[in-house]
Amino acid sequence: MITGKQLIELGYKPSKWYNEAFEFINQNNLEGEASGSYLKTVVPIIIEPLNKSLFYYKNIKAETEDEFLNLQQVL
Repeated sequence: MITGKQLIELGYKPSKWYNEAFEFINQNNLEGEASGSYLKTVVPIIIEPLNKSLFYYKNIKAETEDEFLNLQQVL
């Protein structure tokens, strides 16, 4: 039987999927590799924010006053 605490210790962050996942694992007596395989299918992919900004190049040039004002608003 697996607990929510054990999932945290395995590195999973509690979220909406959490309770349903460990209930499924326990109801189906999944252990070891089987529970790991199941978790890979239900754990959402979370993209963490970047710690530093990425370089980018703005390839745009305003040629009229309207374009210049629009460019300022967009950027």
